[in-house]
Amino acid sequence: LNLHELRPSAVSVQSLSTKVFESFPGVVSFIGPSRPHGRTRRGRHVESRALVGGSLESEGMRGAAGPVGRSKAQIPEGSRLELRWLGGREIRLDGVPVHLESAKTEALLAWLVLNRGTHPRTRLVSLLWPELPEGRASAALRRALWDLRRKLAPGRGRFLLRVTRGEVGLDDEVPFDLDVRVLVGTAGEAESGEDEEARLEPAAALYRGELLEGLAVEDASAFEEWLLGERESLRLLALSILRRLVSALRGRGETARALAQARRLLALDPWMEEGHRAVAGLLAASGRRGAAIRQL
Repeated sequence: LNLHELRPSAVSVQSLSTKVFESFPGVVSFIGPSRPHGRTRRGRHVESRALVGGSLESEGMRGAAGPVGRSKAQIPEGSRLELRWLGGREIRLDGVPVHLESAKTEALLAWLVLNRGTHPRTRLVSLLWPELPEGRASAALRRALWDLRRKLAPGRGRFLLRVTRGEVGLDDEVPFDLDVRVLVGTAGEAESGEDEEARLEPAAALYRGELLEGLAVEDASAFEEWLLGERESLRLLALSILRRLVSALRGRGETARALAQARRLLALDPWMEEGHRAVAGLLAASGRRGAAIRQL
């Protein structure tokens, strides 16, 4: 399951769960042309070249955010974009935190990154702005794309997204780091014996909490439903990795480290009988029989 060579198709976390379950029981998996410069009319938001690598020239955008020209900071193509979405909502460009304009802009970025491929603008509008009239909803989408373009690829930097008149999607040729991708890729790998612990421990450490923790999007029930499903699927992935890690550490006689990971397992699922048995067994193995009995 090589996430670095994924085909550009829109696949959610849930849609690939079945494939990984068939090969690795207990694991849920996900695999995770420029638009011409539009005419500018007074009082209307018109998508500008800012979305596809040019300067910010739209009157609608200037009116909303003040006059903005081409960024002085010319970010080279080798810039490093990091997305840390497990247990938080951290975006960094060359180590510098990036703060997007709104929760719906964050939601748009997350949905496009985790659902690879191209998507009609009408679908994105109905996903995030269903309560608005068509014209205002389309303008809101243009605004969100503009904000992503200026924040993630200032100057002449390469934009993470491909934006056309009718569609938006992830540009597979633009590299970026995504903690979700590492977690999913590790969960989908077969057990490999001696190096199992070395592969699993870093991946387990990436899971700091639920996907996009703290993100709340108003009036977007379809997005919220999708996000809840993704969060649960990734939690199950983390549980699967932790189970394998506890087993690997236990097999190597690393009792203290195995106990620490078994407790993380219980923190994610306090009602997991398997986790309680693992903690009790490791406590007993370390000579703490009273604690082991209390655990059960």
